[in-house]
Amino acid sequence: MSRTGLVSRCGLASAALAAILLAGATGASAQDGVTLEPLSVATATYPQLATWHERQGRPCCVPEVLAEDGQVLLRIDIEFDIPWSDELSRVSAYDGDITITLPNGESRRSIGFFYYEGQFRRSSVSFSVSRPSNWQEEDRNGFFNVVFLIPQETATVDLVVGELYSGTIAVPPTFAKPPVAADGAEFQVLGSTLMDGVTAAESVNGIEISNDITPPDGMSILEIEIAIRGIEPNDFDNPDRFYWHTYDFGLVYDEIHNAGLIGERFSNRILDWQFNSATIGGDAAVRRIYYAVPSDVGTMQLYFGDVRVADVAPN
Repeated sequence: MSRTGLVSRCGLASAALAAILLAGATGASAQDGVTLEPLSVATATYPQLATWHERQGRPCCVPEVLAEDGQVLLRIDIEFDIPWSDELSRVSAYDGDITITLPNGESRRSIGFFYYEGQFRRSSVSFSVSRPSNWQEEDRNGFFNVVFLIPQETATVDLVVGELYSGTIAVPPTFAKPPVAADGAEFQVLGSTLMDGVTAAESVNGIEISNDITPPDGMSILEIEIAIRGIEPNDFDNPDRFYWHTYDFGLVYDEIHNAGLIGERFSNRILDWQFNSATIGGDAAVRRIYYAVPSDVGTMQLYFGDVRVADVAPN
């Protein structure tokens, strides 16, 4: 069975996109009366969570930690079986209809979800799964991930996911270790080279234009070749891959200074960032990333999120 559909990453998109998804959900009357059965339910509580992935432009090693006195963060992961049929082509629940009720009767909405494993984001959370085109041969389950803030001594909460699901969730009495994004891969620096500049090429309306990227005096461009080998999946939709963005990496020199990210090589171009993946247990994905650093820089530290994964000694 495939696992798909989720907390929406649409919560990170524009309000217009969220509205489109909501319109699709409310307009599809075929899900009226449909209730979903959970195939699995997993929970964890954390005293705090770091949100290093919250904003793309934030420098490395400056995490934002979420915590509240007397409260804990409750994570809920549910895989739903969905009874696809000719009439049922989608199931959806909007953020405002996803709530928990505490034992004292107080209702609370979510505060976020894990965009990828180890990468928590504060955001609205919705749930939407579409029927596969060959649904009679291919089953498609729905995976739901959400995080709530609850009083520390809470033993159970009642979870509601729109009209699709309601049930009592037991709150773990002991804290779990928050997931670490870097645990899903092995990172190896294959090479690093200081350069006076780098040349790329762009095609505009079929016209090739070369462009040179040249640092100011006293600075150089560092090219790092990195091999990323997936060892654990970090995507709830795809158990076979490890995903990341270029800006998930950070480079630090002199232990405290952030190197400026120039971009990642893609064919003849250097893009601001790319979305990449590596197959779990397969060959490593090799990427070339460029940073601006002082010309006399010594050994640097490469981070994935808030974890130091390698040292970089320029050639």
